[in-house]
Amino acid sequence: MATALTSDRVREEYAYAVGVQAALWGRPFPEYLHSMYEGVKAGAAYLNYLHKFSALKTAADRYVNTPNNVSIDAYGNADLGTEPVVISVAAIREHRWYIVQIGDMFDEIVYNIAGSKGAEPGLFCLTGPDYHGPIPANMQEIKVRTRLAVVANRVFVNGEADIPAARAVQAGIHMLPLSVFQRQGLKYEIPKSDPASLAFVPAAPEPLRLFDQIGFGMKRFLSASDDYADPMVASFHRIGLSVAKGFEWQGLDDATRRGLARAAVTAEQINEDAYANAAEIVNGWRYTMGGGRAGYDLALRAAFATHLLGANVPDRSCIPTSGSTARATRSRARTSTSCAATRTRSPPCRCSGT
Repeated sequence: MATALTSDRVREEYAYAVGVQAALWGRPFPEYLHSMYEGVKAGAAYLNYLHKFSALKTAADRYVNTPNNVSIDAYGNADLGTEPVVISVAAIREHRWYIVQIGDMFDEIVYNIAGSKGAEPGLFCLTGPDYHGPIPANMQEIKVRTRLAVVANRVFVNGEADIPAARAVQAGIHMLPLSVFQRQGLKYEIPKSDPASLAFVPAAPEPLRLFDQIGFGMKRFLSASDDYADPMVASFHRIGLSVAKGFEWQGLDDATRRGLARAAVTAEQINEDAYANAAEIVNGWRYTMGGGRAGYDLALRAAFATHLLGANVPDRSCIPTSGSTARATRSRARTSTSCAATRTRSPPCRCSGT
């Protein structure tokens, strides 16, 4: 017969069980809070606009953890909490691969413009979970379930001599707030981006720091309606997490805090194990084929967010990483190569649609 648990032990075990789920579910939030804040602070990505890199990246670049030598890139963060954001893609005459990747704060791909589908010119309107207004008739609406979205543009380059032609394609891709587009069209100036709204200031004790980050992410990224409309979010209220208030650790009893501290450690171990077993390894290259669509496999999604943040779905592009284990590939300075288009000196491409 099982030994009866004390009331304190029951609260600790309940917090542990729910805490493991919350730690895996919310694991992308700390990663995006860090990467978005540092990216905007460094000027490598803008809020509501694209920062365009006009040269090929090398192993010396540190903004993204997977530099490649086959595309020039542009990055931006769409803040959809205030208003929709427009992506404008011009028509091109040549046959050239490009993609505009749109992802949410759960590290899930929402939509890919162009890519293996071929050129996809037009006007696209990104809307957040709280927007219920009209969409201009000439725009395609793309709904995002979080109040921020990440946008990445890549344009194929066939060597240094091809960069001017690639830049011409890149110049025809824009991101800007809907109100700016309606007033100024594409003749706009990019204002200086302030990362302050993304700044996380830790308050909880170190063993609970992960839940503090997740709570801040919930307040910044999610709709207030998720507190009562999303059953999973509602279940986290018992451990102090909510969209309305973030992480209220001060009101938790000692037993609940102990359970959450244990949960954070266990969730990290599950995270590492999920990543270690998520890839096929060929000649030392890791091919992870579930990027951008882990869905409700919380452990897999947490692992991808930790190690391969912003990965696209493999039928659009895949980025093999070097190393045979999760620990060997944890470094943010990993060496990798994009499989987005034909190139030389790269690992064997095992992706479809590229």
